[in-house]
Amino acid sequence: EELKNSENMCFVGDSHMRHLSGMIQSIFTHDKSAFAAPINYTTDRTIVNTGTRHFIEDQWAEMDFKVEKCDSIFIGFGQWQISFVRRVDNLSPKDYAVMVNQTLWAYATRFPNSKLYFMGTFPLCQNTRVYLKPTIDFRTDILLREMNTAGMKACNHIKHEIGAIRMSCMNLFEMGNVVRDLAYDLSHFKAPVGLQMALAVMTRFCNN
Repeated sequence: EELKNSENMCFVGDSHMRHLSGMIQSIFTHDKSAFAAPINYTTDRTIVNTGTRHFIEDQWAEMDFKVEKCDSIFIGFGQWQISFVRRVDNLSPKDYAVMVNQTLWAYATRFPNSKLYFMGTFPLCQNTRVYLKPTIDFRTDILLREMNTAGMKACNHIKHEIGAIRMSCMNLFEMGNVVRDLAYDLSHFKAPVGLQMALAVMTRFCNN
């Protein structure tokens, strides 16, 4: 309860981060209804914008948001950079690693007293690969894994520079990739997977 009322937690990134923040919010509020992950959950953000927990949409890692009070920042991006080639053309794992490095350094500078948690690149549910045309979506299993590996290496480099107390690198890719057929809306994981991700994040958070 003390953590619930005092810690200002900011979740920044794409829709996978929104879903993760909703699961964590449900842990705080003991509201199991969110575990069911209804179809309209992807557009209903009321559950993640209450109290001291905030979700900030930033798919492109541009940091163009106004929230300044973040004791702990949970960051995750990569899906948009890979899938929408008109915005970022031919983004390679090396390019993604550079983006992660620059972004995490920017967060460390902007929020010098905050703890940073990088979630990496989330796997894509298999149903989405069936639904989307391969010509406009390059989020294949192999590429997403390479991106995540590159991002984790970049994160660990920042961790070495600023210290493990401030920077934590969490590889949530492997947790979701083994059950990536469990999708409730083509793209986002069903509650059993999302809940385990949320519990893993909270375990790291409470022991950091």
